[in-house]
Amino acid sequence: MRLVIVFLFFGIVTSCDNSKLKKPDNLISKSQMVDIMVDITKLSSARGLKKDVLDKNGIVPDAFVYKKYNIDSLQFAESNDYYAHDVDVIKDIYTRVKIKLEKERDTYKKIQEKELKAKRGEDSIRRIKKNRVKDSLMRVKEDREIEKIQDSLRKN
Repeated sequence: MRLVIVFLFFGIVTSCDNSKLKKPDNLISKSQMVDIMVDITKLSSARGLKKDVLDKNGIVPDAFVYKKYNIDSLQFAESNDYYAHDVDVIKDIYTRVKIKLEKERDTYKKIQEKELKAKRGEDSIRRIKKNRVKDSLMRVKEDREIEKIQDSLRKN
């Protein structure tokens, strides 16, 4: 039993390689990795929400990102592995991704609020016009009723 434990311990120790990972020849820069991760995150969200729209337009998220940044899956995987090997670096990349996504979200929220305000304004104008038309119709109806009453009084 001790022998099994020693082999397990030896296996675990030797499998944990703390040496630096070799830098890939075609390493993607940190800033470009941030941009790629932002796009991957957005496309993953889109895939979850509107998969049919992506399919209908023939958009394959991974292929789209690779083409956009002129990279391939191996280059991305090697760069991702390289950066993931250093916890501080990958943490920095993900922090920058988060900040960038939050800024975009805030920008779109502001646009959405402006559109909603404009729509409310249009709805208010439409409601006022509708009420004016309604009031005019009511006046016409009242005028007709008054005329009918006056006509009936004249006849009597």
